[in-house]
Amino acid sequence: MRNLFGDVHASSKGDYTRTAIRTWPGLRWTILHVGEYIEMIPGTIHAVLSTENSAMAGWHHMRKKWLEDGVYKEMLQWEMDIVEKRIKVINEAEEDPNKILDTIEKEMKHWQIWLQREKLEPELSKKLKALKMEVEKRVKKLHKEAEK
Repeated sequence: MRNLFGDVHASSKGDYTRTAIRTWPGLRWTILHVGEYIEMIPGTIHAVLSTENSAMAGWHHMRKKWLEDGVYKEMLQWEMDIVEKRIKVINEAEEDPNKILDTIEKEMKHWQIWLQREKLEPELSKKLKALKMEVEKRVKKLHKEAEK
């Protein structure tokens, strides 16, 4: 399912909601009121529909389990693969690839705080540091490619 909708990830262009309602097997929806939220594991396909304003937490929320089992790393790589594809094939219907990179960079600032506070077990801290170095390198490379 992720592969089918990867091209529209982080997109605010077009109305994909109608297509999703018609085609997604087992589609569920929720009306949220002020102060309510839904926690989704990384990679959960979702759409936000709001007449006023909606705020998505993006990657600014992470469970230790997602770091332990590799789900978090897998989803970051998936997002950067989308950016790489968008840089290679310019398509006006898609969002600026830098939008995803900016979100990832904001998330890395949260990682740094987490590491500085030393709240992770040593093995997870090591894993997050390695992930941070890997992601920083790729984000920097993708930003350069996007500038061309």
